[in-house]
Amino acid sequence: MSVNEITTCACGYAISGFGTPYFNKVMEGAVMANLAEFNSQSLRELARGFVFSMRGSKLLLQMLMPRFQTVMEEFSINECCYLLYSYHDV
Repeated sequence: MSVNEITTCACGYAISGFGTPYFNKVMEGAVMANLAEFNSQSLRELARGFVFSMRGSKLLLQMLMPRFQTVMEEFSINECCYLLYSYHDV
């Protein structure tokens, strides 16, 4: 999957709330395989799809945390609060 396809799926996943455990596993694998290719906007979409919704695995959250820290200025105050809440026990 390309970065744009992953971003689109993650955004749709966040909006709909639907997805099977298999879909989640496939999406997380694609994210982890292409982690270096995501830009700040793509990272925001991943945050919406996996972090804010608390659907991502702990491994995915741990892998995304350093990337989020480098683009914190891209997140709104509300999104920063969601990040803080999602990461408080990871």
